[in-house]
Parts: sequence; C-alpha cells; structure tokens
Amino acid sequence: HFLNRGFYYLLTTSVFDSKYRGSDNILHNTAFNNNLIVNGLIGKEFTFGSKSGKSKKSLSVDLKTTYSGGKRATEFNAIQLPDDQYYQEFNDSKAYDLKLKDYYRADLRIGFKLNKFGVTQEWGIEITNLFNNQNIYGVNFNKETGKSTYTYQLGFMLIPQYRIIF
Repeated sequence: HFLNRGFYYLLTTSVFDSKYRGSDNILHNTAFNNNLIVNGLIGKEFTFGSKSGKSKKSLSVDLKTTYSGGKRATEFNAIQLPDDQYYQEFNDSKAYDLKLKDYYRADLRIGFKLNKFGVTQEWGIEITNLFNNQNIYGVNFNKETGKSTYTYQLGFMLIPQYRIIF
C-alpha cells in the first residue's frame, strides 16, 4: 500500500513446490523446496517540521516479518571406519525428504530523519531477530562422534545506523 497519512504496509506470499527428476527417474524435492514464504512489513512515519518550513523531520517505526517453511536435508547413516572416524552415507533415494524446522524472524526499526538545506541525515536503530528465534542455517556432521548438530543463524542483534543522503 502506498504511503497514506504516514502509514504503510506490504504483504507478499509465495507458495511453491520445487522438484527435480534424478538419474533414478524419480521425482525428488530440491534443497530449496520450503513450499511457503510470507513476508510482511507495516510501519508509520510521523512528520513534523520547523515553522519556517526550511527543515523537515520525521520519525518512523516499522516491523518486518518473514515466515518460511524449513530447509531441506537428506537422510544419512553414520558409518564407522577402522580408524574410529565416521563418514556420512547419504540415502540418495530420499534426497531432500527431511524438512527442518520452519523459519521465522521479526525485525523492528526506529528511525529519525532530518532534511535541511538539501541534505538528509538519518539516524536509526534496528533490532534484527527481535524474538531471538533459533533458525537453522545448516546441519554439521562430526567425523569423530558420528553425530550431527545444527548450526543456527544469528540471533537477536542491535544495529545502530547513520547515513547522509545528498
């Protein structure tokens, strides 16, 4: 939606099924087949200025969210070698059949903008992953134990911002 009295929003959704036919002539999921992505943005901009009209100031607050189906992975067996190391034996007949935990993230941004003498200065603070969700980035395999663990994406993070626009 276009800016209306300082209020704005945007919602996008993608529903899909991503497959490939392997050399075994069987239809498999691809690594990217998370089936669903929903993005939302909502915000409000409050504008105010000097009485002379030579400067314009605004304060904005917006919330951005993303929800997505989980990443895909392939089942494997841990096979122990004679040197007490392990290796992964993937079950290629079930390529990308495992669906990992769904992804969710919300970001909050508060910004102040000053436009004066044809130059805009902007200060802001962005909080990424506001609710500190543990979103899976990938699966790691430990060759010494034969166990797998998850690597997670960044958690809660505070990002200060400053920029000048000519």
